[in-house]
Amino acid sequence: MHYVHRLRESSIDSCMNLKECEECVQKKGCGWCENSQACINSGDSCEYEFLTDKDRCPDAGKKNKKASKRRPCDHASNCFACKQLKHCSWFAIETKHICVSEDEGSNF
Repeated sequence: MHYVHRLRESSIDSCMNLKECEECVQKKGCGWCENSQACINSGDSCEYEFLTDKDRCPDAGKKNKKASKRRPCDHASNCFACKQLKHCSWFAIETKHICVSEDEGSNF
């Protein structure tokens, strides 16, 4: 039993060490979490889109195109969901709480 547990831990660690979508989705038990831009274990939760197919990985050479595919910040309905989107920040304005992109946040 200890062997199985160690094997699972090493699989999780190896997912987290992968930094590119294409190499991540080729590793068994791993998937690319689009909103956090991180490789995670297939059993972990991902707020937006969990990719397991190399053909769906964003083009690394087209960063502007990749940025335009980010999940809109206003889709997050609470602070936790907002903070999962690395390009977003949670603001309290008077009695209203909103999730805004970092670009919009500079206006506040």
